[in-house]
Amino acid sequence: LRAGLRSQQTHIICGVQYFNKSTSTMLILALTGPQIKHFKMVLQCLNKIGTELLMEATQSKLKLQAINTSKSAFFAITFDKTFFESFTTNGVQVVQAGVLLKHALAAMKTSKVSRMQMEVDPQTYQIIICMEGQNGLVKRYRLESMQSDILDANLQRDDFPITVVAEAAELNRLLSTFQHSQEEITIIANPDTPEHTGPRHHACQLQSFLDPKKARSGSSLQTSMTVDAHSVFRHYSHQAGETCDVTFNLRDLRAMVMLCEHMQANVTIRIDKCGVPLLVEPHFNDSDHPGYSAELILATLVESQIGAAMPMPQDVIPQQQPDLIGQQHEPPLPQPPPQQQAGAEANQGNAGIVRFDHQGGDELAGFEGVEAEEEVMLQKAGMQPWEEPGADG
Repeated sequence: LRAGLRSQQTHIICGVQYFNKSTSTMLILALTGPQIKHFKMVLQCLNKIGTELLMEATQSKLKLQAINTSKSAFFAITFDKTFFESFTTNGVQVVQAGVLLKHALAAMKTSKVSRMQMEVDPQTYQIIICMEGQNGLVKRYRLESMQSDILDANLQRDDFPITVVAEAAELNRLLSTFQHSQEEITIIANPDTPEHTGPRHHACQLQSFLDPKKARSGSSLQTSMTVDAHSVFRHYSHQAGETCDVTFNLRDLRAMVMLCEHMQANVTIRIDKCGVPLLVEPHFNDSDHPGYSAELILATLVESQIGAAMPMPQDVIPQQQPDLIGQQHEPPLPQPPPQQQAGAEANQGNAGIVRFDHQGGDELAGFEGVEAEEEVMLQKAGMQPWEEPGADG
């Protein structure tokens, strides 16, 4: 109560049953039990994208939206009218309002809530949230709403030639391979044909992306994974006819993966090509639908990363010393065979890169179905690859 009195935007009244019965209130909805948990998770996922919650209610549904400050990620979640215990717009065709997500989440912190009611009145710029606890305690929050511009994405699902469907938990384990500070990743999708994927069906590759224009330290870790699309993904379809790649924000994708895990749904990623937004949405195998749907639209980098070598940190590139006159040189070391020498030169260009091969068979570092494609290369440039000793020791 004391904390609520210090805030000018939130007021808490405890122990008093109170609902706004004013006829000017346009939207009134109520939730109970598991519905409240779903609604809270939705707000938490939207908060990972943007800071403002945009609401649009019609007589049949409620749409919640969030967009990041750079306009590169758009997250929209639509609730059916049947999801709520009660839902009415009092005859109004469309009700629109906006509120800061941190204020809405502050009202959802109450534990052991049996019932929740929300009232939205854009004319008075007020949103009232009433939380009824199991112990009879009632908390009422009054939030200041703001003018909001509701957006609508105009994307046709049939226009995307590449579709990937993966289990949310499995995809989350794959993404956890990347560093927590990693911002962007690149997905390279190959046509599902033997000439493109090889005998192991490596139709998809995930790799970290580092902007060459940004300064980075020599400890930057770059990761690359090749994925067996037949054993890892639930579905993989490639109708483009050529290899395509998209580079996008990893943290934004994790918000949808977290929501799909809560919904117990698979994750569907629809890809076109670099420079074209990609679409991420939940996918359900049966009729177990939670009563709401979601879609995440992410902007992609215009430049293609196919064939581009991962940049090497400048402080680990070996510097060639000038040949001084009169300097004594040590005798040259014996050169390895041509095949080994070529492999060593390739490894020097990949210093700081971790490569994995995801097939769904073996285990590596706690990740089921991940094995090393070549080797984990963390040695500094110029070092020879490790060789196992022979039988003679």
